[in-house]
Order: sequence, then C-alpha cells, then structure tokens
Amino acid sequence: MSDPTLLAALLSTALASGAAAPPRDAALAEALSGLWCFSRDEGRSCWAWEEVTADGGLRVWGQTPDGLNRFWSEGRYTVEGVVTCVEITASSEHAPHVAGDAFCAEVVHVDERVHRFRAVGGTRETVTYRLADTAEAPRFEDARASLAPALVSP
Repeated sequence: MSDPTLLAALLSTALASGAAAPPRDAALAEALSGLWCFSRDEGRSCWAWEEVTADGGLRVWGQTPDGLNRFWSEGRYTVEGVVTCVEITASSEHAPHVAGDAFCAEVVHVDERVHRFRAVGGTRETVTYRLADTAEAPRFEDARASLAPALVSP
C-alpha cells in the first residue's frame, strides 16, 4: 500500500494546535515508547493497537477501520529531529501497511496521553491515544499466531 497518509497513521501522535514543540531525536523515541490506540472516540475504544519501543521496534495489530478484517504488522523505525521513518518487515494479509512498505511522518505533538502526526509534506493529522501499561488490550502475539504472515521482507 502506498497511501502516505494511511502509512503515516501507523506511527505518530499529538495534541492541539499551538502546543509546545515535540521532543527531538532520542528524547522523541523515548516519548513515543509505549502502547497506543487507534480510535474514533478519543481512545475510549480501539480499532487497532500500536506498540512502540524506545530501541526502534514497532508492532501494530487490530482490525481494519471498516471492521471486516483482522491484521498485524511489525517493523523498525528511526527518528531524526521530529521525523519518524518506518520500514515494515512482516505483515499479515489485510494489514494497512505490508512488508517492504516504508514511510515517514512528522510528529506534531506527543505527551503522556496523545500522539499527533502527519505524513511528511502532508496536512492531515492522525491522532493516537496512549494506553496505560495495565490496559486491557489484545496481545500482539495472539494476533500474529492466529493470522499467518502474508509477506516478510528479506
């Protein structure tokens, strides 16, 4: 899939206009670390989850926004300034981003609750919501085990 807006939606998060600038570089990677929720109702329910690690790991799982298909994908990301770049290394069928996809997003805002981002050069912002470590979320391992990999990049 090559839609940069949808691709960007797999990684970044932020809050309201006029908010303080997000951290940069390693501090941004640390701020993004955690479990995030893709939601249509400000995080009260999630259609997908994203786990970001400070060492550059990324895992996304859930169901497509239309609710018809479950998916998972995983990859690596790098941070330069306020830009995160992702490469998807493995995915199931129906994943919004499949193995081999690569994209970059500008982080507009990130705090303890909200992450806002947009595709580099884009204007449409995507927001994800941080979940507490104790949040009830399906496990990535269960999603991956129940859906065979469709694509794995070399």
